[in-house]
Amino acid sequence: MTQLMAVLITSAALFSACKGDTGAMGPQGLTGPAGLTGPQGIMGPSGPVGATGATGATGATGATGATGPAGSLANVVYSSWGPATNFIDTTIHATTGGSGLAGARRGYRTSTAVTATIVDQGLVVAYAKVTPAAAVQQLPMLIVASISWNLWIEHAIVPGRVVFMGTRPELYNWAAGENARFEPISYRYIVIPGGTAGGRFVSGPAAGYTTQQIKSMSYAQVTSLFNIPADGTNQR
Repeated sequence: MTQLMAVLITSAALFSACKGDTGAMGPQGLTGPAGLTGPQGIMGPSGPVGATGATGATGATGATGATGPAGSLANVVYSSWGPATNFIDTTIHATTGGSGLAGARRGYRTSTAVTATIVDQGLVVAYAKVTPAAAVQQLPMLIVASISWNLWIEHAIVPGRVVFMGTRPELYNWAAGENARFEPISYRYIVIPGGTAGGRFVSGPAAGYTTQQIKSMSYAQVTSLFNIPADGTNQR
């Protein structure tokens, strides 16, 4: 038995001493099938907002457009031709120099364009025609009918009205027949807004003119400047 064990031990030692080198690696096996897709993960938080970019440079200013034609609707108000109405009184007797009496007659045309601002800062020019074919004259005006009869006509403004007044400069009473001379006269007025600086208008077609320069213009010059038609009104 002892001999048998010695033989086995000796054989094992010989077998161990005679072990060969490791063989070459075999070829890679086939890829197995893909596994099932796992559940989607939770969405992560949003990233920080990026900073706002710098404002670009301002573009070049475009060319100025052509100046529009001068208008009248937005700048002046003009009435149609017509007689004075709404007579305030029949006869006014006023002492003149203590030696006699003179007469007067007043009528007016209503005008929403004559506001307190117009009275304080604007200008109202008025014109008259004794007959439809007569030349237009700016008020005040003097009508001389004879050596012993003449009529002075002027106008005044109060908010809401343009008042026309005829007076007899001679020392005569205003008789009933005088009304027939005054009332048929046809009048027209033009309301020019204020906005004056240094005595000159600062806007509209009248810009640069003084009130006195406007008053000194002829009727044709004023209607041309403000583009006013021969008749009709733009007052509403």
